[in-house]
Amino acid sequence: MKTDILQIHKNCLDFLLDWQAEHDDFYFVPRKINNKNRLEQGMYFRGNDDYMVLTFWDNADSKEFIYNIN
Repeated sequence: MKTDILQIHKNCLDFLLDWQAEHDDFYFVPRKINNKNRLEQGMYFRGNDDYMVLTFWDNADSKEFIYNIN
C-alpha cells in the first residue's frame, strides 16, 4: 500500500473534522464499511491504494442519502 495515500486520508480527515467543529451545517461522508480492512488501515474515505473519494452531504436528501456538495 502506498504510504502517501494514507497520509492524504489522515490529512483530509483531520481538516474536515476541524472544519466541521466550527461549522455546524457542514457534513461529509467517511468510509462506513471496512471492506478489505481498508478502514482499519487508515483509509477513512472510499477508494483504494491509488485514489480517494471525498463525498459531501447537504443533509437535505434524508430519503435517498445522495451525496451533494453544499
